[in-house]
Amino acid sequence: MMRNSEIIARITWTRQDIRQLLEDNDLDSTDEAVDRFLERLDLRRFEEACIEDGWERLSWALPR
Repeated sequence: MMRNSEIIARITWTRQDIRQLLEDNDLDSTDEAVDRFLERLDLRRFEEACIEDGWERLSWALPR
């Protein structure tokens, strides 16, 4: 972690991540299959869920 940076973490999801997910589950992983996956994915809800999960994980680090 860069101590002088305001950013402590950044997560970037790529088309390759989707392709790998499909491959790992023995599914079609062509560009067209990735496109179909992304068309079905509610990106706004996905982003919100990732943020909610991040807050939960940060709270785990609070002193108890």
